[in-house]
Amino acid sequence: MEFVIKHFKELSTTELYEILKTRAEIFVVEQDCVYQDLDDKDQDAIHIFCWNDSGRVAG
Repeated sequence: MEFVIKHFKELSTTELYEILKTRAEIFVVEQDCVYQDLDDKDQDAIHIFCWNDSGRVAG
């Protein structure tokens, strides 16, 4: 897999949607960690992610 590195402002709406969707699946559903995930820190973060063969964010 090839990693993608982008600042928040560089993310497309599809990339952002897939990142948030994957985070919710892992942290909220699988790890049963109920908390406010959107905490205003994403806008200042560097986002590093990769796509799997199905077109989903894999990490």
